[in-house]
Amino acid sequence: MEQKSEFVTVVAWIFIIFSAIGLLVMAMEGAMFSMVPFDKIMAESAVRGGNPPPISPAFFKAVFGWVILATLLFQVWVLVSSIGLLLRKNWARISFIVYLILVLVWEGISVICGLLAMVGVHFIPATPELSMVAPFMQIFMGVFTLLTLAFMVLFGWILKKLLSENIRREFLKPADSPTTLAA
Repeated sequence: MEQKSEFVTVVAWIFIIFSAIGLLVMAMEGAMFSMVPFDKIMAESAVRGGNPPPISPAFFKAVFGWVILATLLFQVWVLVSSIGLLLRKNWARISFIVYLILVLVWEGISVICGLLAMVGVHFIPATPELSMVAPFMQIFMGVFTLLTLAFMVLFGWILKKLLSENIRREFLKPADSPTTLAA
């Protein structure tokens, strides 16, 4: 049997740790969110003369609940795939490759949105109250875009390594290896 690469082990452990933390955070957010009485908050705001909410509290709570659930499931997927990656399961390598592709697409969309925001900030009306908004937004979106690009490069490199022949061979079962098939 071939030696296990340190690269796969390190990547697997990093994603196990971060997805477990993400899972814990999202579970706590979901628990805290379920305790917020949005209907009472909105009713009190209306009594005090505040503007009525643009959407109903029930709709907001339902949408946000689905977002939390989707994020929880996503974290579970990454955690399970990372554990499988650590155990050198080929299904986990493929699953992790799909995850990386989805993240790269999402991050690409984020970069485009960041660049559009940097351009769009020039269309903010020049008023004294908003005089600092444009430079702040440009700096913020510039840093955001650079960090996103850095993560895209990192995830692209991990993807390339997971697709490499050496790593792919590491995930093949002994019965599936080309040398035993030829024999």
